[in-house]
This record gives sequence, C-alpha cells and structure tokens, in this order.
Amino acid sequence: MLQTCLPRLGSTFDDCLESGRLARLGGLFVLELVLAVGYDLLGRLGALLDALLSELCVNEIREELMQHASSLGLEQYENSEHQDRLERARRQASGRSSLLV
Repeated sequence: MLQTCLPRLGSTFDDCLESGRLARLGGLFVLELVLAVGYDLLGRLGALLDALLSELCVNEIREELMQHASSLGLEQYENSEHQDRLERARRQASGRSSLLV
C-alpha cells in the first residue's frame, strides 16, 4: 500500500533514489550495521571483563599464598611435603584461572 503513494519508479538508479523507495532499505542497512558493530563491541567487552576478573582472582589467590608462605617457620619450609603442597597450590592458582570466573 505504501508503494502506491510513492512516485512512479524510473528506469535508472538516480530515479530510484529520487523516488524515495531506497530510503527504507538504506535505513535498514544502517540499522543492521549498527547492530552488528554493537554486538561485536559487547562481545569484546565481555571477553575483556572476563580476562580482567580472572586475573584479579588469580592475583588475590597468589597474594594469599605468599602471605601464608611468609608466616611459615623454617622447619616447615625445609619439609619437602610442605614445599610440595605450596608448589601444587601455586600451580593450581595459575592453571585454573579460566575456571574461576
């Protein structure tokens, strides 16, 4: 129905532009472009926030681990079993960063 109110379509591209029939198509194209760029930006922002939160959690765990290690006595430091536990905790804090967030 809306097409009948518009001027008659010419045979050239300039006639189509002047008739206004391509205005809606152009608007929809721009809308699709804006939505695609927005979707991409939101995806990148989500990935960035995920990486930052993961790094923050890993840093907190490492800090707690260092505080615990600094509170140990010399005999605990020389104990190989205790050293193994500390080393395992350090590796797990680094290796499981993607599972935390």
